[in-house]
Amino acid sequence: MFANRIAIITGGGSGIGRAAAQLIAKQGGSVIVADQSLANAKETVSLLGSGQQQQHLALEVDVSKSDSVNHLFNEVRAFFSKVL
Repeated sequence: MFANRIAIITGGGSGIGRAAAQLIAKQGGSVIVADQSLANAKETVSLLGSGQQQQHLALEVDVSKSDSVNHLFNEVRAFFSKVL
């Protein structure tokens, strides 16, 4: 269902966000785990399996700040322009 798709999960460092990231990765999607805690985001990424076309990335973001959200999208563009 999510093969060849990229999902950005905000709040992906724990709880529902982590569960969503795991589900999307299990179904073949690449996942950007974004959270206020980079350590938690990295922990979630470490739990995700990776298939042939999957790439996962942990990023720190504060969605209440537009500069932080802009930085998130710039990082995602840069990362996927290199790996895909």
